[in-house]
Amino acid sequence: MAGLKRSQLIGLLDNLGADSDETALAAARELRRTVVESGLTWDDLLLSDESDPDDNLVPGEGKNRDEVAEPVGIDRQKDVAIIDGLLSRTNIFEFTRQELTDLKRGIVEGAFTEDDSRYLRALAKRLGSAG
Repeated sequence: MAGLKRSQLIGLLDNLGADSDETALAAARELRRTVVESGLTWDDLLLSDESDPDDNLVPGEGKNRDEVAEPVGIDRQKDVAIIDGLLSRTNIFEFTRQELTDLKRGIVEGAFTEDDSRYLRALAKRLGSAG
């Protein structure tokens, strides 16, 4: 199976935001075709720890979800504080705001999982607010 260049994926992903719907749709189809033909899965691509943009991504070389995820436990008070801190920002997208609201509701209703907590902390870290 052929490797896949990260730079090739980035180029296709960039085209998803094209002004022309035709161009964006063509990029989406080309992206899917390219990934399928490479033998990789989205899980392989999104969890790969490759850092060199010109490295080839090869099926089976990425870590699986269990190897990547660090156990965090659930600290509901800390997670609520992180959510409240992020919700107090004025510069987050409405979709993200709704997702944070849903996570907070999950904490209250007891449906908040360790994966949710891990996701929340990663999001806060990416946004520059580790809580």
